[in-house]
Amino acid sequence: MIERIYTDGACTSDKFGGWASIFFTQSGTIIFSGGEPKTTNNRMELKAIIESLKHIINYDSWYFEKNNTYPNIKYEVFSDSAYCINCICNRWYRSWENNHWKNARGDEIKNPDMWSECGSLIEYLQDAGIPVRFFKVKGHSGNVKNDLADTVAKSESMKAKMGL
Repeated sequence: MIERIYTDGACTSDKFGGWASIFFTQSGTIIFSGGEPKTTNNRMELKAIIESLKHIINYDSWYFEKNNTYPNIKYEVFSDSAYCINCICNRWYRSWENNHWKNARGDEIKNPDMWSECGSLIEYLQDAGIPVRFFKVKGHSGNVKNDLADTVAKSESMKAKMGL
């Protein structure tokens, strides 16, 4: 069985952000989302992926405790953020961490806290044998699932702005 997860982040011009992680499962659609003040779009894109990975770990742990085996699920995470997908698929976060959060040119990497967390979650899933693959989708191109993630993330950024 394959579960597809669509993620997105959004940020207003005055730095209120929102993120969305939407699981499309055989039994229905599950939406996780949230918002933050004083953030960036890239942080919200990463937050959506991180929260997706946390949910996968929590679900698989719960399933294991209940059934003494891991579920036979392959996860596919979709994002319209080239920043996130390229860094994850090319494992740039490992090189950055080994280089004290600097890129090959010696420039400081933005969001090292989040890249560290994301990398740790990915490696945990790999070590546990839980298959997760990442895919780049084109944003605002009529992909209904990606558009839904975008709508939820934008809604969360507006909630953050209103203090909800």
